[in-house]
Amino acid sequence: MLSCFCLRWTYDVEVRNGKVARVRILDGNGRPVRRPALENEARTVDDLFAELLRAEGDPLPAGVVEHGTTPFAGPAARVQAVFDPKRGYPLSVYVDWSARAVDEETGYLMSDFETL
Repeated sequence: MLSCFCLRWTYDVEVRNGKVARVRILDGNGRPVRRPALENEARTVDDLFAELLRAEGDPLPAGVVEHGTTPFAGPAARVQAVFDPKRGYPLSVYVDWSARAVDEETGYLMSDFETL
């Protein structure tokens, strides 16, 4: 499961062969909700790594496409990430793109990660 701090939704994302195969959006009580416009906001593990690279001001590797946009370019004012100690994927990501702006922060929590 992937939760975004900015929106009060949880995304249940299934990825197959590097592509999003299925997205379920859950409300704060874990109930599925229909929000087709939000389905494009779902992130994969690769998207989170790309977000971290951009936030650090590093170029994305060849072939990696940015998911979503922000009016702020890296490096960000503050970047925090915690990684799974065994598998290395991000457990949490927090990016404060500008110390002088309000509500431009992004944050994600990863849980229930499974390899299919």
